[in-house]
Amino acid sequence: SDAEYLRFLSELKKATSFVFDTETTSTNALQAGLIGISFAFQKSKAYYLPVIDTTIDDANDDLFDKESKKTEQTGFDLPRVVNDIKPVFENEKVKKYGQNIKYDALVLSTKGIRVCGIAFDTMIAAYTLRSDRQHSLDTLAEELLNYKMISFDELTDGGKKDIRTIPIEKVGTY
Repeated sequence: SDAEYLRFLSELKKATSFVFDTETTSTNALQAGLIGISFAFQKSKAYYLPVIDTTIDDANDDLFDKESKKTEQTGFDLPRVVNDIKPVFENEKVKKYGQNIKYDALVLSTKGIRVCGIAFDTMIAAYTLRSDRQHSLDTLAEELLNYKMISFDELTDGGKKDIRTIPIEKVGTY
């Protein structure tokens, strides 16, 4: 709700550091639409901010099909979100943490947000400590924390479902 969004923003603006992760429409950061951003800046508490990114095209990549599908989305409009979170992301004094944070920073850069104050990337740390294993967050969580995450394939039924059509509560838990 709008009230929850404003409460979240108030807390985010007070944070001295936070972990974040983007949910997108593509693994190509420079072409990806932004679906949402996850945040954590307190122990055992996380937030999922669903974003409506109308800058992305829902074309089905079929050269001969002139129909363009529009996916119904729920969330907050991209321009509003960018306006609200940009100062926090661009504040170098606020430390940012993530998994493969370069990807997330590139995605946000295409939306007009420059991520400053990057403090730590768990993927780089995992590679540095042991380059001979997988470095996905799912693998690291299971191996190091004995925690099984919900996989993207489980969430999207093996990629058959568009993540934008999945209820926000499920995507937020993911």
